[in-house]
Amino acid sequence: MAAEGQLEWEARTARPAAAAAVGSALALLVSTVAQIILARQGARGDAADSLRLVHDHSTGFLASTGLLVVSYLLLGGALYYLFGATRARRSQLPAVAVHLIYIAPILIAVSALITQLDRIDAADAFVSGGAETAKRAKDLVEQPSGLALGLGLGSGLALALSLVLINVNAMRAGLLTRFLGTVGAIIGALYVLPLAPGVSGIVQIFWLGALAAVFVDRYPGGRGKAWDTGKAERWPSRAELASAQAKAERAEAEDAEPEAEAEAEPKPRPASRKRRRKQR
Repeated sequence: MAAEGQLEWEARTARPAAAAAVGSALALLVSTVAQIILARQGARGDAADSLRLVHDHSTGFLASTGLLVVSYLLLGGALYYLFGATRARRSQLPAVAVHLIYIAPILIAVSALITQLDRIDAADAFVSGGAETAKRAKDLVEQPSGLALGLGLGSGLALALSLVLINVNAMRAGLLTRFLGTVGAIIGALYVLPLAPGVSGIVQIFWLGALAAVFVDRYPGGRGKAWDTGKAERWPSRAELASAQAKAERAEAEDAEPEAEAEAEPKPRPASRKRRRKQR
């Protein structure tokens, strides 16, 4: 795709991509808050109480998982836009990353949904019959679906790889700041190494919001020149942006000074009639 055609495509799809990023962030936020509220109700209980909680609030748990599914699907849309912009400026980004974008969000969404449905089934089986002991509840919870487990591992790895590849190359192409590119790559790594699930979700919400601001050119301080030129150009640092802004302001002030002096210079008064008569 030619540079002009690429820039036209980016301008045309920037708002839908930003909407996808914002929608993904909002869905993830609401899902996280709902899960925290539901989890706190059974925080002091054992495995048996947790399953009773899931049984009593199965609709709430299923709704929160549905929001998580929506968040993953919308994340794929935002990543697709960033991939297209990055690939046009940096051919080093592997083309296979676009296939990961198609597959990974869908598979991880399906995995999350199957896992939640299995948990609800376990809760129903626990409450419907048999001894409601902590040991039996633990046994039911520790029997995950092989399909959900396989999908979760595979899709998590695929999504992590796509996030790392796209963010690193977008940063090098000048489409993302070093900070945003690094944060996006870290989010990808946390899908494989879930060290702090709650914290990673908050970071992902922030990153998606910043990504949307970059897409529609509302990022604080402006965005890199690469978005305007269609070529890979390093995103200037804050110090460089501040220096360029200061130079532009000085240039405007210097241009305004001659005009101000010209306006302030008094105009010569016309000679009076008496003076003109004396001269004659």
